[in-house]
Amino acid sequence: MNKKRKIAILLTVFFFLANHVIIVSTAADQDTAEQYAPILYFVDGEKCYPVNVTYAIYEVGNPIPLSMLPTAVMLKNYTSDVYYLDNQKGTIAVGDNGIENAYQNNTLVLDYTVYARVDPSNTFIQYWFFYAFNNGDLNRHEGDWEMVQVILSNGQPTDVMVSQHHTGQKAIWSQVDKEGSHVNVYVARGSHANYIKPYSGKIGLASDTVADNGLVLRSTQYNIEILDTQPWLDFAGRWGWIGNNESTAAQAEILGEAGPPGPKFRQEGSMWQPYVWASGLQPANDILFVLEWFYEELPFITTTVPKENE
Repeated sequence: MNKKRKIAILLTVFFFLANHVIIVSTAADQDTAEQYAPILYFVDGEKCYPVNVTYAIYEVGNPIPLSMLPTAVMLKNYTSDVYYLDNQKGTIAVGDNGIENAYQNNTLVLDYTVYARVDPSNTFIQYWFFYAFNNGDLNRHEGDWEMVQVILSNGQPTDVMVSQHHTGQKAIWSQVDKEGSHVNVYVARGSHANYIKPYSGKIGLASDTVADNGLVLRSTQYNIEILDTQPWLDFAGRWGWIGNNESTAAQAEILGEAGPPGPKFRQEGSMWQPYVWASGLQPANDILFVLEWFYEELPFITTTVPKENE
């Protein structure tokens, strides 16, 4: 057997084994992601739910769009944050519900999608959710990325972290509501901030509306796609309109009207570093949970004063 043929055979075997390892790894990641996938509780009246990003891929980075028909594969070529996607169905202007309405009109044909990132050593899992529009009480912007993180130790879940606007909250496993290995996550209406309890969110600047009276999505009801295999993952731009020039972009950022960066770039990249991000989160407080419950239930608590005996 000549030398060239030996090399060709070795390369063939190498690529076969490498491909086999990738397939096995992806299958194992899928199983792990499904095992701990969160249960999402939405508020009645929510307009947007986790969707595959291909639904919202429209790209405008100049007065003349770079592409009116961009693809997920194309996005990976834009590794600068000067680019952004612009949903052509509407704007962020108050009263313009075009993006939400367009999504609502397609709900019968759109699947729910969650993107999972599984650590090779099985010490953490991140679940990323993309929403077509953020219509929060304090801000409106195109595109929305939120995340839930589960920490594992010796194959058992120990901690949960949830994203909330520009920060988040962390809790130990015993503090969260759950069904078996699936943590309950309560999604704020419009803003899609994630909470650990259905009565949280009202106390604080965000004043989010959170409840468990709307759509409930269990892992059997949404598609789980492995995040690391997505062709658009390295897109460094924004997933929604941010402004037509530097001045309007800066203003949009301050007012919370700018589309968010993708998973690898959220919060200056800190959310892509699970333990760095977790270290900066406020820990859940059982006393605060009681106060939040009381604050939520206060309007429904009435006191009856008995009449004096005549």
